[in-house]
Amino acid sequence: MEFVCFPARSLTTGLLVLTPSATFGGSSKKLESLFLSMKLHVSYLLSKEDSERTRRACISYIHWWASEFFPYRLDLVQAMTNDF
Repeated sequence: MEFVCFPARSLTTGLLVLTPSATFGGSSKKLESLFLSMKLHVSYLLSKEDSERTRRACISYIHWWASEFFPYRLDLVQAMTNDF
């Protein structure tokens, strides 16, 4: 299994990292924002390097966050399967 590694100096101080345990509570606005953010992240990464490795990283990223959308926004889950 390969991992994408970032040099320590590339991270900024005060970086906030959200995890699926973050509370979105089914808020449509928050979930739509998360969906757009995910879409932009995936698009940006693939614009820099479209390889098997980065596509696998994108799939892992989408799977990591997908549980936040159940059962609140099944339309966004469907959009993930179509748009990403």
